[in-house]
Amino acid sequence: MNTSDKHLVGAFSTFFFNGADSTGSTAAWCLHFLSLDQDLQRRLRAELADMAPNSSAAGRARALEALPLLNAVICETLRFVPPLPVTIRMPTKDVVIRPSEDVVLRDGSIVREFTVKKNTPIHIPILGFNTLTDFWGEDAKQFNADRWSNIPETAKGLPGIHQTMAFTFGPHGCPGYALALTEYVLFVL
Repeated sequence: MNTSDKHLVGAFSTFFFNGADSTGSTAAWCLHFLSLDQDLQRRLRAELADMAPNSSAAGRARALEALPLLNAVICETLRFVPPLPVTIRMPTKDVVIRPSEDVVLRDGSIVREFTVKKNTPIHIPILGFNTLTDFWGEDAKQFNADRWSNIPETAKGLPGIHQTMAFTFGPHGCPGYALALTEYVLFVL
C-alpha cells in the first residue's frame, strides 16, 4: 500500500469511526422526537409515500432532497440536540472581538470590544446558541420541525450548516457533515 492509499484508508476510518456514535445518537434522538408527535409521524409518512420511485442514484438523491418535512425533522433534531453540544477553540494570534451590541458591566462601564489573547481557550456552547430565544423565537426550547418552513429572520444569518452550528463551521468544521446528513435521511427512511 503506497502513502496516498494509507492516507485514504486513515481518512475513511476517521469518517466511519468518529462519526458512528454521533450519527447513531442523532438518529436515535430523531426517532425519539418522532415518537412523541403522532401528527408529525403521519405527515412524514405521507411525504415519504408520495416520493416517486427512481432507479438512478442521481434521481434517488434528488428525490431525497425534495422531502422538506424529512429535512425539517433532521434540521430540528440537529438544532435541538446537536451531536457536539460544546466545543473549544483557541486563537492562533491575539484577536479583537467586537460584539454586535455594547456590553454593560456590573460597574456600569460599557465595553465595545474584547481582546482575546493567543492560545486562550474559548468555550463555544453550541447547544446554548441553538436554543437562544433571541434567534429562534419563544419556542426555542421546544422541538418544532415546522419552524424550518419559516425560519425566523434572526436565525437566517447564523453561521453553520442550516444555521445550527451542529457540525461547527469554518476550517475546523466537521469534514463528514454531508455524509452524516445523508445517513440521517437514510436512517429515518
